[in-house]
Amino acid sequence: MVLLAAYLYGVVVFESHFQINTTIDGRNMSFLTATEAEAKLADNAANYTLAIVGREGLEVDLNATQLGVYYVPDGQLDALLAAQNPWAWPARLLPQPAQFTQSALAFNDQALDQALADSGIFDTSKMRPPADATAVFKDGSYVVQSEDLGTTIDPDKARAAIVEAIQSGQDTCDLELAQAYVAPTVVADSPELLTRISEFNTYANFEITYTFGDQTEVLDANTAIQWFDTNADGTMKLNVKKLEDWLVGFGKRHDTVGATRPFTTTNGQQIEVSGGSYGWAVDEQAERDAIIAAIANQTHETRDPIYIQTAVNHTLPDWGDTYVEVDQSVQHMWYYVDGQLVLDTDVVTGYPTPQRSTPNGVYWIFMKKSPAQLRGPLIGNDEYEWESTVQYWMQITRGGVGFHDAYWQSSFGLARWQAGYGSHGCINMPLDKAKQFYSMVQIGTPVIIHQ
Repeated sequence: MVLLAAYLYGVVVFESHFQINTTIDGRNMSFLTATEAEAKLADNAANYTLAIVGREGLEVDLNATQLGVYYVPDGQLDALLAAQNPWAWPARLLPQPAQFTQSALAFNDQALDQALADSGIFDTSKMRPPADATAVFKDGSYVVQSEDLGTTIDPDKARAAIVEAIQSGQDTCDLELAQAYVAPTVVADSPELLTRISEFNTYANFEITYTFGDQTEVLDANTAIQWFDTNADGTMKLNVKKLEDWLVGFGKRHDTVGATRPFTTTNGQQIEVSGGSYGWAVDEQAERDAIIAAIANQTHETRDPIYIQTAVNHTLPDWGDTYVEVDQSVQHMWYYVDGQLVLDTDVVTGYPTPQRSTPNGVYWIFMKKSPAQLRGPLIGNDEYEWESTVQYWMQITRGGVGFHDAYWQSSFGLARWQAGYGSHGCINMPLDKAKQFYSMVQIGTPVIIHQ
């Protein structure tokens, strides 16, 4: 009788109360009426907190007030209660609970968007973009460098996942599980990438170590990978234009022709000299052909680049201790051999007009002739603007500037060059000095002209 009374009592109670081991949205609702359960859900909504978690330690906790979350009673609890069978309540004594999800949480869109903005999770300055897996040259061959997943969040996917978490009453939204991150397009096991690496390794076994005095620069497949295009069938083809573009940069790094160089003048001034024709100049066409051959033959070598012209040193100034200095401001020249002054003299340089001025810069003596016929511009019928015969001619520019004797100059130095007696660009010297200089100076000697 006692058991029967207890059973019937339970039938009466569970006609208006949730049965034992009943959970709704993860909350225990045993022995509660629908109204009491709704009050509990409303209270839980007011105390709701959502943890948004993601990569590299991302975690942001947002509460109900920030999210604008509130409970919306919609009659679902009454329906759940009515669906119970009060006569079967003893079966609920078993440890297996009856679990229900009741999507009765709502939120304010504007509050949610403001909360997400304030949280900073969509701040692009704090995100690291994904990086595709790629091929890198390491220890003599190409290998896969795995992709970097990055930390860039897709705002639309993330918001959708957060909304779903709120509406279903979840206390955590994992952006990783929700696939709310922007993904790289190429991953480490990409068949296309693996095919490319296999093809790259056909060209991997070459290396050129260029020497520049005490300095070196290594060219290997780590750089050359950028020069190859992929054919439709997956094979690789060298794009010569890309190689030539690289050589332009190579030349800029190592050529010194026309560069700005530091110089200490004979008078002790620290100046810079720019322009001219002297210096290192890589032969980019010849070097291109040599690189193509090195790739094809899988060559390993250490060598100098192929040069059109060379200088004395790779360090600046690159002309060494044997050179000629011409200071136009004082109209004087000095000739040093191995750092020792062996000759100096007053000179007359070009009249300072655009047509006749002597160019500043670093040049070199590339021709000597004795005697020599000098001529100005051709004016027609084998006639020239001017003609002069000199005994000693030492040319330094393709345009016809050089050192020579000048019997027509009554004196040298001072301000003659600015007073109408300046040359047509050459460096005029006294006859005895020109003779001495001609006998001493060598083809290739650098000439520094400044003022």
